Amino acid sequence: MRKIRSALDLSIVTQKELKNARIRLDNEGFDDEIEILDKYKVILVGILEYAGTETVRAAMEEEIAPPLEDRSLNEHLENLFREMALDMGARGTGTIAISGFTSRDEKSADLVAFLNEMALLEVTKYKNLQVVERNILDMVLEEQKLVLGDLMDTSHAVTVGKTLAANHILTGSVIEMSSSVVIFGRIINVETGEIESVAQVIVPNDKV
Repeated sequence: MRKIRSALDLSIVTQKELKNARIRLDNEGFDDEIEILDKYKVILVGILEYAGTETVRAAMEEEIAPPLEDRSLNEHLENLFREMALDMGARGTGTIAISGFTSRDEKSADLVAFLNEMALLEVTKYKNLQVVERNILDMVLEEQKLVLGDLMDTSHAVTVGKTLAANHILTGSVIEMSSSVVIFGRIINVETGEIESVAQVIVPNDKV
C-alpha cells in the first residue's frame, strides 16, 4: 500500500508541474497528459480503496523490488508496460495498432525508438491480439495528413484506429523535465473512445 500511495503522490506532483508548464505556454499543450494522470489517479485511489483484496495483494507481491530512484531504465520501462498490459491478457481476440511514443524534444529520439521497440515486443506476447503492421499505419497517417504526435489526441487516434479496423490503439509520449523524464503510455478503445489502460513512470535524467 505504501508504494501505491507513493505513486499517487508522484502523479499529483507531476500533474501540478504539467499544469504549471501549460500556464507558461499560454494554456496550450499537455491536455492529454493531464487527462491521463487524472485517470491514473482514479485507478490508484481505487486500488487503495480495495487494498485488502487478494488481487491487489498479488499485484503488490509482483511489484519490482528496487525503489524508484534505484531502478535502471529497463526496470522503469518494464514496469510501465506491465502496468499498461495488466488487463491485456484478459481481452478477447482483437486487433491493436501501435502508434508508439512521441516526444516534443529531439533529444529523446533514442529513448522513443527504444520505447517503440519494447511496445511491439510486449504486445506480441499476447497471442489473442493481432498487431497492425506498421507500414499500414504509416500509409493511413499519410492519407489523413497526420503525424504520430497527432495520435496523442484521442479523437485522431480513434479515427485512425477505425480506418485500420483496429479494436485498440497504443500511444504514448515522452516529456523532458528539468531533472527527469516523464513517460506516459495508454491504450485506447477505438470503438468507445475511452482510455482503457494508462501508465506513467518518471525516470531521473541520469538513468536515461
